[in-house]
Amino acid sequence: MRTRLISILSLALTLPAAGQPGLGGVRLAAEPIEGTASFGALRANAWTLEDGTQRLSLERDVRLDLGGYDLTADRAAIWIAPRPDLGDEFVQMFIYAEGVDTPLAQPAVAVTADDLRIQGVLALATPVVLATDAVDPTPASGAFEDRATASLAEALADAEPLVPLIDAQPPAPAPVPTDALVRDDATEELQPQRPPAEPILKPEGYVTLAAERVTRVVDDDDRASVVLTGGVHAAYTIPGEDRVLELTAQRAVVFLNDNSDPSGAIGGVPASGIDGIYLEGDVIATDAGYTLRGPRVYYDVAQDKALVLDAVFSTYDQSRGYPLYVRASSVRQISRNEFVADRARLSNTAFARPNITLGTRTVTLTREPRGPEPDSPPRTLVDAKGITLNAGTIPVAWLPRFRGDPERIPLREISFVNVTDSGGEIRTRWDALTLLGFESRDDLDVSLLADAMFQRGPGLGIEAEWDTRVRRGGLLTYWVIEDSGTDVLSNSVRIERDGETRGIVRGEDRKTINELWTMRTEIAHVSDPAFTDSFYEPLAETGREFQTRLHLTRIEENTIFTLEVSGQLDDFTPNEYLLQSQGYSVERLPEATYTRLADDLLPGLPGRITYTSQSRVGLLRFENYDATPAEFGFTSNARAQRAFGINANETFDSALAARGQTEDYRFRFDSRHEITADIDAGPVQITPWVTGRVTAYDNDFAEFGPGTGDETRVHFVSGITASTTTQRVIDGVYSRALGINRLRHLFTPSVTFFNAVTSVDQDELPVYDESVESLANGNALRLALEQTLQTKRGGPGRWYNANLLTLDAEFVFASDDSIGESTIGRYDPAQPELSRLSDFASVSSTYQLTDSVAVVGGTIYDSDEERSSLTTAGVLVDHHPGLSSFVRYRRLHDQDSTLLSGGFDYALTDKYDLNTTVTFDTEDSSLQTVNAELLRDFQSAVFGAAVTYSNVSESTSLGIVFQPLGQGSATRVGGRDTSADNRGSPLGG
Repeated sequence: MRTRLISILSLALTLPAAGQPGLGGVRLAAEPIEGTASFGALRANAWTLEDGTQRLSLERDVRLDLGGYDLTADRAAIWIAPRPDLGDEFVQMFIYAEGVDTPLAQPAVAVTADDLRIQGVLALATPVVLATDAVDPTPASGAFEDRATASLAEALADAEPLVPLIDAQPPAPAPVPTDALVRDDATEELQPQRPPAEPILKPEGYVTLAAERVTRVVDDDDRASVVLTGGVHAAYTIPGEDRVLELTAQRAVVFLNDNSDPSGAIGGVPASGIDGIYLEGDVIATDAGYTLRGPRVYYDVAQDKALVLDAVFSTYDQSRGYPLYVRASSVRQISRNEFVADRARLSNTAFARPNITLGTRTVTLTREPRGPEPDSPPRTLVDAKGITLNAGTIPVAWLPRFRGDPERIPLREISFVNVTDSGGEIRTRWDALTLLGFESRDDLDVSLLADAMFQRGPGLGIEAEWDTRVRRGGLLTYWVIEDSGTDVLSNSVRIERDGETRGIVRGEDRKTINELWTMRTEIAHVSDPAFTDSFYEPLAETGREFQTRLHLTRIEENTIFTLEVSGQLDDFTPNEYLLQSQGYSVERLPEATYTRLADDLLPGLPGRITYTSQSRVGLLRFENYDATPAEFGFTSNARAQRAFGINANETFDSALAARGQTEDYRFRFDSRHEITADIDAGPVQITPWVTGRVTAYDNDFAEFGPGTGDETRVHFVSGITASTTTQRVIDGVYSRALGINRLRHLFTPSVTFFNAVTSVDQDELPVYDESVESLANGNALRLALEQTLQTKRGGPGRWYNANLLTLDAEFVFASDDSIGESTIGRYDPAQPELSRLSDFASVSSTYQLTDSVAVVGGTIYDSDEERSSLTTAGVLVDHHPGLSSFVRYRRLHDQDSTLLSGGFDYALTDKYDLNTTVTFDTEDSSLQTVNAELLRDFQSAVFGAAVTYSNVSESTSLGIVFQPLGQGSATRVGGRDTSADNRGSPLGG
């Protein structure tokens, strides 16, 4: 908290420091503005220089308030000097700050910088104020002050001496360049025919001029001109209109015609009396809608033209807050709202050397209303030819033409990847709507993917997302033309390609028909079994099932009706989990389901006895995959047997047919009914339930195995659960280090017993749906204990309850007639008949040590095998907002796999971010994968580099990404060894 408010005027009593540069005797090239100035910091040094400049050096929690602009910084060096040439209330300031941010500003105008120079001239309404804890009157020194002084020296190189207000010997008029006038034929060659445009300076307007020195000159032909030096400010206004065109420069010459009176006051010259205006030296022309800046500008008022040499044009869209800057050897203003630039560079940064530039031969910029209403916010349209994308001064991409809104830069991302075996690749992502000339839409986003793969060939694709009031969905399609490269699969297998065209199509759409009905459609097609693993590995590992389907849903109160038609377009599936679990898909042609949830059987006692039912009927068919493990990269029998239980060249279809699972159509009817009671017995909650189920088929499954001749199965379950919850509050427990203030222990034990009987065992039926055919039978007892330890965190006035520790344990005992389908046991409390029964115990825990440190872990113990089936553990540490790290452990006994992984995400500075992940296989004592990414934020782009090493696929990948801002958030590089994996997909879940 600041304890001292000190007027800067009182600090002038300190002793002057000799030998340090200041602002005395110079004039900063800045236009005066009205406002206030105040500074704040934990610590401050304040002293006075020999020339009268007041010096401040601030550090820690620095705040700068300058003319209404609020900034924060890590450190700041400030020079303040009076400007007697302007008046007693004027001061000029130079500030050098490091670690700058604008946390209170709107995102569109926010500023962050490692170091920033600020200079200006203020007309102060109140004295400058410093808020600080302590003031040291001795001069500051050190590396920071050296950098600040060097920055001031650079700024003073552009400053001018502070001279008297009246110059007895005015300087000669600045020469007007002979090429300043713009011929009509020069613009006709660049512009199409169009209606007359609004002139730059209407004849009925007036121009007011102000400068430190004003000299009138009359030549031999009695042509009058006015020479202005020492800081020029010109304003053009039209009576009755709000528009004001302001011109500032260091020097200017105004050429008058016969309609003006050279002896009259210069404060209000009619535009009709001016032939031209020539300005030079930091020229800025603005009307608040756009800004034109350059070292030399000539306005030919008579011809209604303007020429800017070595120019910078900028505009700012108020509705989107997106800046545009154009740099060119010359810019011609041919009307108030239209400009033409030759040999220009487009950019969304205002620096002299932009981080990203778009070079072009010719650019035409036009201002027009954004909407159909004349008073709608304006926008700038660009027509550019011969565009090249430059990284620094190196051209890296080219477009023949761009027409449209420059706020929508068509290039969204460009990345370079080099992978062992599969070669180098250039990946690009473009705004497809912009390239096609369509207007941008908030409810539709379409990206064009265009890749150049040096060994494979070209890759083209589309990614689209839409989200309207009534529908939502996405589309992903990507194709490699005449692929002659090498697939590097996740299991390290290499597959050589011989020039076939390969790709993927995956799309979905969810439409709200009305308040009751919704319709969901999906389409999925992949050219070959290895494509998804090679190019979109996450879709193969965890993506939703690849199916083409139509799904209708009707929801009203507690009833749900669905109708689904679905099937496969391919004779295989890219989903690895389906291959490893069942090896087939199910077609529904169609299937209808009706569900009622929790109907009250005793309306007078709501919730005491409820009834839930679900019935379905449909025509089903198994679609066994006519593909082999070898086509998925499992080329050895040992690998194929371990992953799928069949040999490498044996088809999934033949293996399923051998066990009697055919692709015949089956009509199935299934109906499940459950009655549940809720009984309060003092502190104990007792929940008995009974479930009856009947499933009928139009034919038996005699070919599936012995004892499967029944066409109907009846399944019956009855059970009871008893549970209670107790709590204990422990006062007087407090630890600031551990974040503990009081404790509350919640203790919830429960016991469940159920019995399931069936007319057909689950291993005697092929499984169309796990929730229908794969039902448990026999007896089971479950003992469970859930514990939660809570505390209060936050501090006085902001306390909140937090879970400090959770510890859940369960023990399941199953009868010998229960059929175990998995080596990892699982109990389903919602529908116990869907449990994977065996004798097992599971324990899981979460320890939230502090708000920044969390420890999780769990294990499942197989009592029959007397070993742990699955063990996981992890630690997540959020060190501070710029640094987080994690460590994760996983042990899967059946696969004899133990993996230890760790990594961190570290914001090195405001601009640099580094993250890395390492996975170590403890069984082989070797690194499995190493991934590292480095991102650099520029004002107008994100640049990143990544490297990935995979011991599994025996490959190394190097990647670089370059993403212009203004088109969504920057994404991480990824650095993976696939062509499109880093692009992401709206359909990946």
